[in-house]
Amino acid sequence: MVDRLMAPGEVVDKETLLEIVQTDPLRIEMILPTHLFGSVAPGDSVEIIPKRPLDQPRIAQVAVVD
Repeated sequence: MVDRLMAPGEVVDKETLLEIVQTDPLRIEMILPTHLFGSVAPGDSVEIIPKRPLDQPRIAQVAVVD
């Protein structure tokens, strides 16, 4: 990701949110619900399904839990 064009909490209506320049490796930042606290650790594998055009399931490895 090069630039985050909107901040969390802003209303989105067909606007660009992020500018991505590299998809291999694809790095993802996620905020998980609190009920998952403690269930994800660095090194775990998780399945993600990005939106188009990368809309096929992929296996990701957790690098950091903060």
